[in-house]
Amino acid sequence: MDYRIILIGDTHYDTATEVYHSDYNEPDERLNRIQRAEFARNAKLWSGTSPLMMAAAGRRQTDDTAFVIQVGDLIQGDCGNPQVHSRMMLDALALFKKNFGSTPFLTVTGNHDIRGTGAAEAYRQTAPAYHARELDMEIKS
Repeated sequence: MDYRIILIGDTHYDTATEVYHSDYNEPDERLNRIQRAEFARNAKLWSGTSPLMMAAAGRRQTDDTAFVIQVGDLIQGDCGNPQVHSRMMLDALALFKKNFGSTPFLTVTGNHDIRGTGAAEAYRQTAPAYHARELDMEIKS
């Protein structure tokens, strides 16, 4: 059986710092500076070219596209708050899903997807339920 997939990686979904990073608190000044530069870079990408690239990927679907897989770093992470981290993930998943319609959109965990205060737990509470809906099957972890 032949089929095709669409493969996406390192999208680092993000937006203006105050939306997801208000609770971010990195005491190491060097790391804090690096992370905040990443937030700004990714927000700029997501206010410009990244949505265009996702729309273009969505247009690459054909009748034999079995699924779309995002292979890590779906989001920027570093929210400083697990509830905000979950919201960032769900916002990203909804945005991506708009581009791929009924084609299953699946993700693989990247370090940014679980990076930050309470982020790993937020991911474990959010991702399996999302994937279960996409695949129409029970996923416990």
